[in-house]
Amino acid sequence: MKVRFQHQPGEPERDDGIKVAYAPAKRVFPRLRWYLILLLVSSPLIYFILHIALNNVLVKAQGSVSLPLVEVRSTHAGVLTDLYASPRDRVSKGQLLAALDAEKQRPDFVARQPRLTLLKKSVELARTQVADQEKRLRDMQKLFKAGAATTAEVRAARDRLEKSTYLLYTKLTELETERIARQNAVEAEKHRADSGWPVTAPADGRVVEILANRNGFVDSGDVLMVIAQPQAPQVVAYLDPKFSKYARIGQKATVKFSDGIGVRAHIAELPKVTRKLPAEFTSGFGTRPLSVLVRLALDEPLPEDHQIHGLPVTVRFESGLETLLASLFKSGKPVLAKAE
Repeated sequence: MKVRFQHQPGEPERDDGIKVAYAPAKRVFPRLRWYLILLLVSSPLIYFILHIALNNVLVKAQGSVSLPLVEVRSTHAGVLTDLYASPRDRVSKGQLLAALDAEKQRPDFVARQPRLTLLKKSVELARTQVADQEKRLRDMQKLFKAGAATTAEVRAARDRLEKSTYLLYTKLTELETERIARQNAVEAEKHRADSGWPVTAPADGRVVEILANRNGFVDSGDVLMVIAQPQAPQVVAYLDPKFSKYARIGQKATVKFSDGIGVRAHIAELPKVTRKLPAEFTSGFGTRPLSVLVRLALDEPLPEDHQIHGLPVTVRFESGLETLLASLFKSGKPVLAKAE
């Protein structure tokens, strides 16, 4: 005789037909908590690994926008009374930028008269010394004939006369030079008093910096302001020497601005110098290593609001591995390419 026992499956929440209200399971939350703790503990290691990987895949460099600079210089000396331009103003070639005062005299012009008087007095003194040395030489020659002086004494008197004569000629030359300069200064002062001297822009561009102060005295050739020409902007990048193989003519790159705008560019010329990384590109405790100075030409027009000399950018150079990964993620298919 064979006996079979059959167990009827029951409901876990019922016991002898009575419903039992069990508390919900609490094992899921401790497990997630441990996962979160593990993630927090390993996050520095994960960040370090990702940082190393990205640095080996992405070739980046800090840089800035570089515009051709033109210096506006003063053609005459005078007092700068008016400034008609401010930083970041657009100016056109020939536009009036500043004016030099036509009323106040130059300090150099005022100081020439006392200098001329002193030179005249020095010439008179030199002539007196020449006359004295000539008389001394004649007296020494008479004594020599009488046998009361030696040949050496006569030669010494003649040498003193020659030195005095040379000094007189030097003072006369200085006096004549000062007279000519005085005459030219008088003519220039007369012209300045009549019309003054305007300062105009030598080229089209944007004012970057003003170096002169209103109502301040400027000399001839002093730089008054600096104008940047946005017609041919470039980007100067500081490339890590370990990535110097990418510093070749035609190397493609992407210039990224802080607002997210990207502009295509390429290396226009071979690098020739190395420079220390500027302090503004380093953190407070960072070092300033030597970097390869790379100049890039833009392949796309630069937006007008980004045509600012010295505007910081990030330059990302294209590498073979980066191109391969981008193609894979874009198409989803394997791409046969040789990674550099």
